[in-house]
Amino acid sequence: MPVPKVPRFEVQEVQVRRAPAGENPFADDVRLRVTAPDGSRRAVPAFYDGDDTWRVRLMPDQVGPWRCELEGAGDVRGVSGLLAAPAGAFECVPQTDPKVRGGIQVDPDHPHHFRRQDGSPWWLLGYECDWLFALDMNHPKEKPLAGFLDTLASYGFNYIVVQAYAHDTDWCPGRSGPYDVGPPALFAWEGTNEKPDHTRLNIAYWRAYDRAVQGLHARNMTAQIMIKVFNKKVAWPAKGSPEDDRFWRYVVARYQAYNVAWNLSKEAWYDKDAAYWNGRIALIRAHDAHRRPIAIHDWNPPEVAVDYLTDQQHDRWHEHVLAERGRARRPVVNIEYGYEPGSLPTYNVTQPTAEVRRRTWLIAIAGGYPTYYFSPTAWDVIKWDEIPPGYAQMRTVRQVMESVPFRDMEPHDELVRGGWCLARPGEAYLVYQEKPGALALTIANGGRGGAFSVEWIDPRDGKRHAAGDARAGEVTLARPEALAGDAGPPDALVLVRRR
Repeated sequence: MPVPKVPRFEVQEVQVRRAPAGENPFADDVRLRVTAPDGSRRAVPAFYDGDDTWRVRLMPDQVGPWRCELEGAGDVRGVSGLLAAPAGAFECVPQTDPKVRGGIQVDPDHPHHFRRQDGSPWWLLGYECDWLFALDMNHPKEKPLAGFLDTLASYGFNYIVVQAYAHDTDWCPGRSGPYDVGPPALFAWEGTNEKPDHTRLNIAYWRAYDRAVQGLHARNMTAQIMIKVFNKKVAWPAKGSPEDDRFWRYVVARYQAYNVAWNLSKEAWYDKDAAYWNGRIALIRAHDAHRRPIAIHDWNPPEVAVDYLTDQQHDRWHEHVLAERGRARRPVVNIEYGYEPGSLPTYNVTQPTAEVRRRTWLIAIAGGYPTYYFSPTAWDVIKWDEIPPGYAQMRTVRQVMESVPFRDMEPHDELVRGGWCLARPGEAYLVYQEKPGALALTIANGGRGGAFSVEWIDPRDGKRHAAGDARAGEVTLARPEALAGDAGPPDALVLVRRR
């Protein structure tokens, strides 16, 4: 039997049929020991998937020969997948699809930013959809999940925030209408949220959850899985109990091979126990063979050692990102800062589209990353067939940021009067102006002569308007006619870069 060839960054699965070691198969410790081409060894945990079947998921990240062997399996009755090869050997070959680049990482060479596993730069444009997992679960005939994900991908969203489980909200309790998916049709554990059996996971729920994670992965979108949440009416296992640990291990084992990032909890400030959260980090690190990045939402004391920040900041958006970037060299994501309204009432706080856009740009121009909220999809109401104006405007943010060398640019507000500036001095300057008025930029020549091109960008649709050349020194930047007057937007962007 020939050794199978596995493309780099593609998820592989091992299936093991065996007799449970005890009464509760979720308590069994089955794992796959893999040896990578560089000689490093990793233990990838298995998860129980019903019918006396355990599965291991692995994303090979190194080209070359791999070996794997099963540990802790006991009475094995059959295997399939990579273990069916001779001696558990396979060869990881180069990836030929340019869109497949592995999961996301904090970039060690640019620690305020992210990259993909192949080293390529990655600019995060987030989207909150806490109950995404319940979309097809609660609409089994329509199955709207795939179409909804296609829509989000088409508007450039590449980082989708979803709960591991969420039950219901105070502001839209029960099934308020056909788009309301809370409470979900399936519960994460056996039993019910009112009478849970936390000793056993509900396989039907997690198979349905797979569809959400796999759908995001297939579209090269990162699933930011919030493992816990405090204000969504969930009956959680007792904190620090064996059932609590088992839940966390199960989520990590089942999804680590995909393009995911972990978030310890939404609204973690409900439990300001740093020792507990550091214990959760240690648990993830011990079971995540792929070392996906870890964050915690809206409570970030220095003693909790996360990889990047996911803050909730509702004022001083620009200043907050600057302060956090100065405090630690890690990416800063403002994961909750504004809520665009839609046709369905849900959460009772919203901001106009233009205001959400303004806040987004204040975050981005400070070197941070935004996560967008559309109120009728962010929580337990998901109106998947509505397209708000903000979708296209968020796509423009990502397109502009990816058109500049953002990893090499830093906030330089001292170089501009009348706006905010992200720059690689002497090479490229991106200026954001919140409202019309005098705007002046100091351009450095970078030790070289030559002209700089000036482009104004409409933040509503991304249209660019050439405005001639500029030389080093302080230059006055005047809005072109298309962006001035009553027909123009209140805010605007200027891109100045060396020709």
